[in-house]
Amino acid sequence: ITVDEGDVVAIESMADSPHADRPCYTAHRLEAYIGVPVHVGGECFGTLCFASAEPRPTPFTDADADLLRLLASWVGTALERMRADDALRRTEHRLAGVLASAPDAVVLTNADRIIEYVSPSFEGLFGWSASDVVGQPTTLLYADLEEHARLGRIRFNLADAAPATRDPTLIAYRRADGSTFLG
Repeated sequence: ITVDEGDVVAIESMADSPHADRPCYTAHRLEAYIGVPVHVGGECFGTLCFASAEPRPTPFTDADADLLRLLASWVGTALERMRADDALRRTEHRLAGVLASAPDAVVLTNADRIIEYVSPSFEGLFGWSASDVVGQPTTLLYADLEEHARLGRIRFNLADAAPATRDPTLIAYRRADGSTFLG
């Protein structure tokens, strides 16, 4: 009834209503009922309802209906958030799998160029463990600090930077043992 109605359904005495022949009433004999659809992602997820085996002696009020709509909205929002959190966890899991299997070193930094993550292949290429470099500035990885500064100006679109190109660029990186390599 509630899903078909699309809004609050309030019945003080099911036996005296046009719905007395419904299977749910005949099976459970719930006399008083107030319910509302719960929507998640624009679709009807189910209903939120309250029922009693005893008829309600007074009519449901507009305030009762408004409260139920508010509760249904909260429940719908919480369910949407749970779905979004679940989708985010699945995406994070896939990304972690991609990063873990990447043959090249992957270094993720924040806007201040502080290292926040390195992939498992990073240690083999650079010789540092993740715990050695996470939280450190990216200058640690560059053989030439001028090159670090120049690339930073380009990547962060600073006014004095030369325009970025799509041409391949070789950068001299520094390993933990002080040796350098081009990447």
